[in-house]
Amino acid sequence: MPQPIPRPAPATTATAIPPPGDLPPLVAPPRGPFGRFRRYVDENPWTNVYGLARTIIAASTALTLIATSPDAMWSPFFEGRIGPLGCDGIRGSIGLFCIVPPDYLDIAHRTAILILALVASGWRPRITGLLHWWVSFSILASATRDGGDQVAALMTLLLIPWTLTDPREWHWQRAVVDTAASARKLFVAHAARVLVRLQVMVVYLHSAVTKFAVNEWLDGTAVYYWFHDPIVGASPALEPLLFPLARSGAVNALTWGAIAVEIALVLGLIAPRRFWRPLFWLGVLFHVGIAVGLGLSSFSLAMIGALLLYLRPPEREFRWLQRPA
Repeated sequence: MPQPIPRPAPATTATAIPPPGDLPPLVAPPRGPFGRFRRYVDENPWTNVYGLARTIIAASTALTLIATSPDAMWSPFFEGRIGPLGCDGIRGSIGLFCIVPPDYLDIAHRTAILILALVASGWRPRITGLLHWWVSFSILASATRDGGDQVAALMTLLLIPWTLTDPREWHWQRAVVDTAASARKLFVAHAARVLVRLQVMVVYLHSAVTKFAVNEWLDGTAVYYWFHDPIVGASPALEPLLFPLARSGAVNALTWGAIAVEIALVLGLIAPRRFWRPLFWLGVLFHVGIAVGLGLSSFSLAMIGALLLYLRPPEREFRWLQRPA
């Protein structure tokens, strides 16, 4: 009797199941503007990047106070006595140099330096953030001032929400962030970060635009007059180097180059991140030149601190400043 021929088993398709760790993501990371926004808000804002910026801005104001005696800060406004520029309105209500009697201005002067040293140390940003703004506002409102004081007052005001949400004991530490539990704090900190970046852009935009209304900037000779300015001009030690430079054709390159740098820094607000680092160092070089050429050290330090907040992602921490959480 013939044996039945076995029928072949139906073909099956075996699919290898990868281990859990090798599973591809179900949803691809978003790209385009929305993807950049997601990466932006997912970053940890409380790192030593903004900590170093706070330290530099505090140091710029402290430098002004250390290098300037109380008599020099107040006496230009009053003959025969020392007193603040004005103590009306909110200045008189909360300004450090207005709430103390004139005879104690030297004590207030030293107190401000101690507060700024505490800020620069990085201790308790939630506490020192408000104190930093208070001192910066007090100097801007009632003392002789320069551009650095204005920048410091603006930056410290906009940094208040960022510092009030900072959970760290020292701003050199890296915060351990629970995204779900800290969603509101992250939103507030990143909103402050956006405002800070917008403000820095406006500073450079205003500086660049106003130069186009001045003939000396348009014809390329403005730097010559800045070097010869009796108040903020070149230091005597640098006059043999800078004065011949100002009388040569290089003065045009320096004058128009300053405008070009400011316009480039304005574009940093919308530039891809791969351009942030070269723009940052371009800005640092620009302000070091201002500090050396014109002696505006306090202003330059404040702007370098602002550039850190503007063109350095918080996630790109400085390894040499890292401290355990």
